[in-house]
Amino acid sequence: MSQQVPGHLAYIQRTGILDPQAALLSNLEVHHFLENNPPRKPEKKSGAYEPVNLQDYYNVRKDQSQFKRYVDGTSPHLKQYPLPEPFISNVVQRLKKYDLTKTEVLSMINLGLGLSRSQPANAKTIANLPGVENGVVVGAATVAAPGEHDHKADADAPSDQEDGAVEPNFRALAECVIDSLTDRFPGDEGEEKIESILVVLDECIREAKPT
Repeated sequence: MSQQVPGHLAYIQRTGILDPQAALLSNLEVHHFLENNPPRKPEKKSGAYEPVNLQDYYNVRKDQSQFKRYVDGTSPHLKQYPLPEPFISNVVQRLKKYDLTKTEVLSMINLGLGLSRSQPANAKTIANLPGVENGVVVGAATVAAPGEHDHKADADAPSDQEDGAVEPNFRALAECVIDSLTDRFPGDEGEEKIESILVVLDECIREAKPT
């Protein structure tokens, strides 16, 4: 007796989708799409043809305002990124050698990792996470919001630090998104790999931005 394959599994079998993570989107991609695709106007009835039912579409668009509030309130750094393509494809490809999953890479992008090296110190790069002050994780220092000057950050900055440069506590954030970080990146060699991941993110951001 043959067993009927569920519709979505049958589709996967027919199309040969081997990697479910291929369909994942970052918050950056969602934000870019919604910002660049205004809501469609209701279609008018044409002759005997009924207009397409766009109720589900409108439900998604209704959520757009909530997503915009989320971006403005907790992830304003998304607006500082270059265009999603080819930036994200480049990041995912170049970080493959570290055996990171696409979920882990996209989570890093969602958190704004790498932006601190590519942006002025007064830009909010990571916002409102647990243990984050003024929207940015920087260990003992914080990055001031636009239009403000963080004197505490100046006082806490090492004397050999480049003027205006503030380094986030990357490892603390990496522990939030990289599964079994200590086991996969142990010891001094692991620290070097983590640092090189941040360098790759920074390079990809710079390369994707128009000169």
